[in-house]
Amino acid sequence: MKNINSLFKTLLVTLVISTLFSSCIKDKFDTPQPKPDVDPNLAVNMTIEELKNLYKGKTDTITGDYIITGTVISDDQQGNVYQTLIIQDATGGVGFRVQRSDLFTDFPFGRKVYVKLKGLSIGAYNNLIQLGLGDDGQGSVNTIGAEFVEDFIVKGPRNQTVIPKEITIAELSEKYQNTLIKLKDVQFIESEAGVATYADAVKKLSKSTKLEDCSGKTIELRTSGYAKFAGNVVPQGKGEVVCIYQIFKTSNQLLLNKVEDVKLEDTARCGGIVVPVDTTAPTQPGAGAVLLFPGADFEDFDLFKNQLNSFGLIAYATQSPNGKSGSAFAIKGTPTENDYVFTVVPSANAKYPAGVTKLSFYVKGTSASSLSLNVYGASGGFTVYNVGNLSNNSLIKSSASNAYGGAIDTKNNWVLVTLDLTGVTLNDPTDKLFALKVGKNSDYDLLIDDIKVW
Repeated sequence: MKNINSLFKTLLVTLVISTLFSSCIKDKFDTPQPKPDVDPNLAVNMTIEELKNLYKGKTDTITGDYIITGTVISDDQQGNVYQTLIIQDATGGVGFRVQRSDLFTDFPFGRKVYVKLKGLSIGAYNNLIQLGLGDDGQGSVNTIGAEFVEDFIVKGPRNQTVIPKEITIAELSEKYQNTLIKLKDVQFIESEAGVATYADAVKKLSKSTKLEDCSGKTIELRTSGYAKFAGNVVPQGKGEVVCIYQIFKTSNQLLLNKVEDVKLEDTARCGGIVVPVDTTAPTQPGAGAVLLFPGADFEDFDLFKNQLNSFGLIAYATQSPNGKSGSAFAIKGTPTENDYVFTVVPSANAKYPAGVTKLSFYVKGTSASSLSLNVYGASGGFTVYNVGNLSNNSLIKSSASNAYGGAIDTKNNWVLVTLDLTGVTLNDPTDKLFALKVGKNSDYDLLIDDIKVW
């Protein structure tokens, strides 16, 4: 009996120790600590300007133990920058050909990086200096394979301040190639403004549109047919554009990171020409108006929610019984981000009348910031509409990018917001149809009802 008791005690102690050990290990793995961004502080011994001076007219491999540092100024998230990482320092900018199309995940805009240059090749594509891995046989360089990227490019801290250089078209020169610039008081040329798209999103073909300043100087804006905004119509107004300056052969050329960097919102164009605005706001939907999507009257809220993409509905949006006629869609809360309240996907059950030119919905209530809407087309691109200040019936033209400026106060009345869909095609959109967005850090108390097209 004594031996049995001893054996039992031994087993019990072993079990307790094992349990405690397992718990410790489990606790250790349950609470992993994220690695902070650390600056490796590599010994930099070359500027980007000095690096570019190594190029002597033909592709060559760098043999010296050189290290440069710079800040990432490219962003491939919207698909216009492709397999290219562009960095700049105080002396200039340079691009690296990289065999990855998701660089923004590891090398986002504003991240500091160091580059070990030994073993990389320097060349030029139509006079634009590039670095890669080996000679491509056409005067430039091959891409750096994804598996080799971090052998050469070392990550530093994120969110570094990047201030684009304010410059005029006339002042642009080779020394600014692959640097972030801001052009002010520019507009798309008259033949393209409000008519042309950035690129051919249907055939996936790149295209150049042309910006001009008020002195008549022009420059090409080059956009990929694979950019998410390729099918967007270029805005009509005047304003500023933030972009990366590049060259192609002997021509100046601009590269957009994202469509939001085009802010041409001044309706007074160069020469005093004012963009025509239709101020006759409809008071009700036109004859033959139909719901934009099943459930767009919000009477059957489950039907409405079944039309949404995988992100579903934001938490502070609900159904309200106080609609214009029956139920409505309610937004009540204070968003902490510029939120997508919902995104509707295309429905085979939605049938639109021929020649649709308007999209409308009723609004009632107040908000400290306004609403922004995306209307998606067959190409996968979208057209943006910003409601701005709203107190009465309003007719809205398209904008270059989402913005939430202005406030809403309908004085407890229902007002009709109508979007001008001229140039927008709703037929057979690919994966999205319509999205509603709100601005961050602002109080919203709105009702929305009867989203229709006509």
